[in-house]
Amino acid sequence: MRLRADVPRRFATPSLGLHRAHTLDAKFAALARAGFDHVELGFGNYVAWVRARQSGLPASTCPAAWKVDDEPDPSDLVLCEKLGVRNLQVGSNDQAGADAGPAKVAADMRWLAEHARPHAVGIALGLYLDTAQIALSPSYGFDPASSSADLAPALPALLARLRAVAADKIFFFLGVSDVLRPDPAVGHGSRFNAYFDANKSPGTSLRSLYVLCARPGPYVGARAGRNEAQDDARVAELAQAVLDTGFRGPSIWEMFEALEMEQDDPGVPGRYANLGKTSRDILFSKLSATHRELEQETKTGMHGCPRRLRFRTTLLHYFAITHFTTQPTGHEN
Repeated sequence: MRLRADVPRRFATPSLGLHRAHTLDAKFAALARAGFDHVELGFGNYVAWVRARQSGLPASTCPAAWKVDDEPDPSDLVLCEKLGVRNLQVGSNDQAGADAGPAKVAADMRWLAEHARPHAVGIALGLYLDTAQIALSPSYGFDPASSSADLAPALPALLARLRAVAADKIFFFLGVSDVLRPDPAVGHGSRFNAYFDANKSPGTSLRSLYVLCARPGPYVGARAGRNEAQDDARVAELAQAVLDTGFRGPSIWEMFEALEMEQDDPGVPGRYANLGKTSRDILFSKLSATHRELEQETKTGMHGCPRRLRFRTTLLHYFAITHFTTQPTGHEN
């Protein structure tokens, strides 16, 4: 079975720099040079870019207190329709106490579907499966506050569970990144101690901060490639298991190293785009021969098209998935 040609060619633009100097112009130029055709954009930054070029868009009606990580709200369906958004993916709520039971969840889903009916926006229920988040599972993965956890004992059963899933029933996107085993752990000599002290707040989990600073690209090494690659998250094995389910949806390179990405350094976007390309090539080489067919296919660009960023929009939870004909301005932070 052949993979679609656009499967591995997406990259999250926030993963190309977290400083105001790292503009979307610079990020898109870096991605084009590295051969990526699709991008994942922060929804708010995408909307701001469109508003700078198109007048008459409706204002967001989502109360500020409801916004989480720049997510759109169902009340923004009118705005999404005007933006050309095709699908709104509804993810799970990971806040403590958010589980109200199956009946309430079903009622909420019905309300959302009826709310979206007058608009040209589809509602998709599915999973963004992230290789780094798998490795940080509280039940069997790494604990940022402890260096004792080891993913290896849980891996065989985890891979078996992944392969047993019907991909068309649950998987929508595959996020690709490594995550460092916390050794030394946060609070016990970690180089991330100062970052945690500066950014922690009530209700912020260690894991949510850890994935912003300890999530390098697979097989290219932490600290923008200066460290030796570790493969702590066992990315190829996880990706192979997902592909074995029949999954052929988008895969998105999404790494975060805040200590490096927050620097006022104009070379950051290009550095991480090139690391993403290297990471992608190495991952292909580690997958089975069937899945490596894509490597040759993508050398001419997506579906034979020239390597340029073309414009199309869907919506992934709080990210816009796009490919552009023109380059945006602005920054992401």
